[in-house]
Amino acid sequence: MNKRFRRSMLALSLLAVAVPAIGRQITLEKFRAGMLVPNDTSVQFEDASGKPITFDQFVAAARGGSFSKDIDTEARKAVFRVNDRATLHKSAAKAPALDVTRGQPLPATELSTLAGERWTPVSKDGRYTLLSFYFDACVPCIAEIPALNAYARAHPEVRVLAVTFDGAVSARTFRATRHLEWPIAPDAQTFIDALGVRTYPVLLLVRPDGTLADSFTDARLESADGAARLAAWVHRAQSSMLR
Repeated sequence: MNKRFRRSMLALSLLAVAVPAIGRQITLEKFRAGMLVPNDTSVQFEDASGKPITFDQFVAAARGGSFSKDIDTEARKAVFRVNDRATLHKSAAKAPALDVTRGQPLPATELSTLAGERWTPVSKDGRYTLLSFYFDACVPCIAEIPALNAYARAHPEVRVLAVTFDGAVSARTFRATRHLEWPIAPDAQTFIDALGVRTYPVLLLVRPDGTLADSFTDARLESADGAARLAAWVHRAQSSMLR
């Protein structure tokens, strides 16, 4: 089993990907395109027990719930499995979103962006940093991209960085097809594991000294006021230091 497949299994086993966002009349072709499945990769659909099912059965079972995506890049096979709702909800209730809490320093690390730039938690120019954690098949992550782009354009005083465990090729494809304007740091599984990120999407606001100001999960920024609500959250997190 190759490295990419194991990585995706570990990261996606804890995630919920909302089905309603892919539409009621979704076709297999549109689904493959939306999930960024390469044309040379076969697709298998499974129920929560791992039993193979048809695409229509998969959509019916996953609607209103969630599913996981596992890709074996060497075997060129993608498996989509409906998540067991009871198990997923129980796991989510027990696990906190992060291992790092407010005021604690982020793990010391140096990430490389697709453009070859280096990023560290400590900001040399005194700016806050907004981190967005995503992966290429995360429907809620895709839905919030317009808000993320709008926020970054309106607030150059804040550094922004999208972080993913996906490889560079997948990240470049994601940027091109989803039109994410943020710099992207791919292959960041070690950093993600050190933070203890367990749910996607999640936003972290990092102070200039590299400590965590706040985290934002289940932000639901896909609405028209998403960028404004994100800006308000950042302002509140920054202002809390002055109290």
